Amino acid sequence: QMKFHFDVVRYKRFKTLLLDYLDLVPAFNNVKWVYYMDLDILMARPFVNLISGLDRTYHYQHSTSSSNLFFFRSCSKNYYANSGFFIMNRNTSRPCLKLWQDELD
Repeated sequence: QMKFHFDVVRYKRFKTLLLDYLDLVPAFNNVKWVYYMDLDILMARPFVNLISGLDRTYHYQHSTSSSNLFFFRSCSKNYYANSGFFIMNRNTSRPCLKLWQDELD
């Protein structure tokens, strides 16, 4: 089991509740894919290019897994999965988010 510093865990745990918060806003009821990005990430090109490039590379929009949550590694070899940018499927990601939450708790 991973060990986390409390201040880091507090903010990461909030990320595990994102779909629950979306459920509170009826305007988001038809949203299927949720792209989470930390505020400190800088985009230098159009976001649509990122989305289409990620789908071409990872084919996440065509996944048939019963549950999925897509994280991406940093370019550095010193870092593993980065929770600063990830993709959730509104219909299938909840079990993965729950496992992540359990790990943080």
